[in-house]
Amino acid sequence: MDVDLLDRWLNDLVDQLGIDRIHLVAHDWGGYALGALAIRPERLASITAINVLPLDGRYKWHFLARLLWRREMIGELSIPLFNGPGIWVLSSRASDSPYRIVEHIKPHLD
Repeated sequence: MDVDLLDRWLNDLVDQLGIDRIHLVAHDWGGYALGALAIRPERLASITAINVLPLDGRYKWHFLARLLWRREMIGELSIPLFNGPGIWVLSSRASDSPYRIVEHIKPHLD
């Protein structure tokens, strides 16, 4: 991910929308928006950060990210694995009732 490109894109978007103050809610990769908007802190009315990625270069990615998501082309090609069966496998390790979780998640995937 090109963080500098994200910084410029987000600030340009806010400018084009004519937004003066932002209540930022960031999750996962959205944590990078914190850095982008920190360039102009007067824009931030509040920040809520939920499970954001560490902005520290020393972060060690989890196994699945290293195996699939963080590898060029493999990351993009692995996305379909996380529809239906892939979600079931992952969620079955995190819950006693993976079917309920999968049925809740599936309609929101495209």
